[in-house]
Amino acid sequence: MRSVITLLLFFHIKYILAKSIEVDKDVLTYLIQLGYSKSQCGSTSKLACSLSLSSIIRGYQKAFDLKETGQFDKATKELLNKPRCGNSDLQQSSASPMLSSASPMLSSVKGKWSKNHLKWTIGSISSRISDKQTEQIIHEAFNAWTKYIPLNIEKVCRNCKADIVFDFAHGDHDDGSPFDGPGHTLAHAFFPEDGRIHFDAQEQWTEKFDGDGYNLFLIAVHEIGHALGLGHDTHDKNSIMYPSYQFMEKHIILPDKDRRSIINAYGSRNDEKV
Repeated sequence: MRSVITLLLFFHIKYILAKSIEVDKDVLTYLIQLGYSKSQCGSTSKLACSLSLSSIIRGYQKAFDLKETGQFDKATKELLNKPRCGNSDLQQSSASPMLSSASPMLSSVKGKWSKNHLKWTIGSISSRISDKQTEQIIHEAFNAWTKYIPLNIEKVCRNCKADIVFDFAHGDHDDGSPFDGPGHTLAHAFFPEDGRIHFDAQEQWTEKFDGDGYNLFLIAVHEIGHALGLGHDTHDKNSIMYPSYQFMEKHIILPDKDRRSIINAYGSRNDEKV
């Protein structure tokens, strides 16, 4: 009888463990995409996979100054499910839209343009905002950065050769980082000197500052920050380079920390000290 109970208990524990790994696979995959670690789940060992997941979650919690429980707790779940930029928080690679995490003092710099005059264009636009409005929003988003640094921008025609190209894309758009539809991943960008900036075309984009939808200006400022070479700032929710979408009033853009970060990378337009 004892052997039967032991056997049943073994299979019950095995079922729960297998079920939890299945549930946690999405968490594991997503955190790996955000650059937190490589999966150890290629192994047949569920224990190794479980330990890997705990370690990866702990790394995510540390990056965002959460309590380091190693568990997919309420605070971690809430933050991980917030709409955000698709760029990695930790990984460093010029071949994909992945940047390293920021230091507490300044956003990290993972590259910069070798020239001081950049041309930009829009390849495809959102059906929710007109061409003219989109162009004006992006121009203002560029200006949020370039008014502080010795970098000039020029809008060129849609089919003209440009350094930075903006596109509103659907799903898999051939850059290795497919969009997921409404919510979660809103946009991503590649750092210098790639020049691609992509917005998920299925999001509820808006030019308004009323708190509804996702404000294109705020997201564009963030993604241009990546395109100019800045990484994510996971420590400061007031930074425009914070990974998760945060509504901000237009008049506070650019926050002081972000201004100092971009000047640290490019120098000041007016020889201002950081």
